Amino acid sequence: MNWRDCYEYHVWSYLHLIDHLENLPQVVFVEVTGGSFSTISETMDHIYLTDLMWLTILRGDNPSAEVCLPKGVKDLPLIQRQFAALHHEMRRMLFESDKPNLKREVRFKNDRGGENEASCEEVIMTMVQHGAYHRGAVAAMLRQLGFQSASSEFMTYLKAKPRKYYPDA
Repeated sequence: MNWRDCYEYHVWSYLHLIDHLENLPQVVFVEVTGGSFSTISETMDHIYLTDLMWLTILRGDNPSAEVCLPKGVKDLPLIQRQFAALHHEMRRMLFESDKPNLKREVRFKNDRGGENEASCEEVIMTMVQHGAYHRGAVAAMLRQLGFQSASSEFMTYLKAKPRKYYPDA
């Protein structure tokens, strides 16, 4: 296993969950259940926004606290397209540049204003773990609402190759 597999797993699992949610009643996406975020929509937005923050940091910019999805976006196909586009750009930056360097350090300020630095590898692992945590929360919300979640285990991802979201991969 390599860093690209970890990264691709993260992207696949989010988009796989969106596919699953599209097959459920729309109300499930916005039903208040409690937890870290009160709805599945808010949780999925949070994962997207955090990944967008990491893309901004990888570009060498400090993320703005103002970056957010437009309020009230509940359109799953739109969210799926935004996430896929964000990660198309991130994948090109991380893996398809003339000289990919996952050991490269990036500097950024945390949400409390403190200075941090991390390698691109550490950013990838952070995204993977963060996404897995919140997809687990979505699975719990779905169970609360009487629905099953989509399997997003790594072995399920491996069986799903080639990745349908990235035909050029």
